Amino acid sequence: MDVAFLVDKTKSVGTANFLLLKGFLLELTAGLQIGRESTHVGIILFAKHAKVIHKFADENLYSNEAVHRAISNIPVALNSPTFTDKAIIAADKKLFTEADGDRPKFPNVMIVLTDGKTNEKSKPFAEITASLKVSSQTYLDPGHKIELSLARAKPKLIPSRGTCL
Repeated sequence: MDVAFLVDKTKSVGTANFLLLKGFLLELTAGLQIGRESTHVGIILFAKHAKVIHKFADENLYSNEAVHRAISNIPVALNSPTFTDKAIIAADKKLFTEADGDRPKFPNVMIVLTDGKTNEKSKPFAEITASLKVSSQTYLDPGHKIELSLARAKPKLIPSRGTCL
């Protein structure tokens, strides 16, 4: 599969929780079989802007050890405000494309890790998710879990139990 991690790097997450988030990513990716012919990982960091730091085409990330190093090297510097929409748009335009390493015969998965709601000036999720080409998306935050099970599916807001961070 091609799995994209969209990571909230806003001040509202806080340093302690961001370090926990990085630890969670390390544990999660340790359970994946990462390799040239298996899982590929892409990473986007977001706050006011979204920054793709690793694409599926990054051959230097075709091992669990390389992904572990990449996650460990993500700086803790946090910013504001939260624009989750920009991260999702970046994933659609800069990760889930064949030019950026997306493999048509492999499932696409997007996991958005955030501490809360996107900025009120963000584009609506229904608008930005309409063109996504992913098999599964999960948005994790303390109050809600939004999950899209199929590409072009409409987002469904489901209250979550507890917090993720």
